[in-house]
Amino acid sequence: MAKNDILYKNALDELKNEILNGKYQFQSKLPSEEILAQNLNIGRTTLRKVLDSLRNEGIIESRKGSGSFICAKSINSYIPIIMPNNNKNHRMMEIFKGTQDFLNSVGLSPLLTLTDKTAKNEMELIDKLISEGYKNFIIYPTFEHNTIFYQKLFDLKCNCVYIDTLPAKLACDYVTSCNFLGGYIATKKLIELGHKDIAFCTLPDPKLTNTVGERYDGFISALKQHNLNHSNNMFLFQNDMNYDAFGDYIVKNLTSSAIFASTDELAVILINKFANSNKHPAIIGFDNTVLSKSYNLSSINQNLYEIGRTAAELLYKRLLNPQKSYEHIYVPVSIKERSSLTKPEKKFNI
Repeated sequence: MAKNDILYKNALDELKNEILNGKYQFQSKLPSEEILAQNLNIGRTTLRKVLDSLRNEGIIESRKGSGSFICAKSINSYIPIIMPNNNKNHRMMEIFKGTQDFLNSVGLSPLLTLTDKTAKNEMELIDKLISEGYKNFIIYPTFEHNTIFYQKLFDLKCNCVYIDTLPAKLACDYVTSCNFLGGYIATKKLIELGHKDIAFCTLPDPKLTNTVGERYDGFISALKQHNLNHSNNMFLFQNDMNYDAFGDYIVKNLTSSAIFASTDELAVILINKFANSNKHPAIIGFDNTVLSKSYNLSSINQNLYEIGRTAAELLYKRLLNPQKSYEHIYVPVSIKERSSLTKPEKKFNI
């Protein structure tokens, strides 16, 4: 890279960083070209190239005879965090805390917005925010995949980082737990305890959500590695069932000595159901929610704080460099062992 190109890139990054960190207030006027060139230690020609780039990205605008101004509607010091809910049982606020800590460190602030897990609310809330001038978002998508809507955000040149659920066929920045690894280590632990027949129980169909699908793939991988049966040993929630009926169905039909449940929510239902039966399978869930501690449920722990922090960092990198390649980041998980991890009873042994 030529020396002038290096000077230009360094100056562009520095000035953009200063704007995003709040050195210049939104809607305020930038210093004169002479002062900016001195501050950035570059010539006027290079400075004009930097200003042109910021103008093209919509970060500044030129007003004839007045100078360059920070665009209030192009960059906002508040970053909306779009989340399903703030239910403490689901640990959602740990994600928010991670985003908050990173954004605050770079002079930005999170704006928590809740969708109530409905696709309609999600679309209406984000559309309203866009109409108010916001264009940078961290989104924990609804279960319903708003694929067309997410594509619309992309076409509008909104900067979006998605958490947990990956929008289908969309080029985007994305952060989630390493769900495959979680499914693998959960199943491997059950195998180490002596279980040779392990059931996978799930509320959402693994084919419909990438997160549950990756957990199921990890489950299958561990079985294959240990030469155990992996032929459709799965209980899948049906639309004509409620949670209570699904739990009863599993209790009635289970022949396996252990269960890997795709979520803690389902695992807790099963713990309650099996408490009143003559079957006592080992059970492990996924999420390590507050409920898992109450029920002594073994679970795969997600580092939700780090997911939120990483998502905010990804968005900030996108603001600094809109042309950078999209990144998919998988945050490591760990196993939290509690009393629901038991060895197989004799009657379940194969």
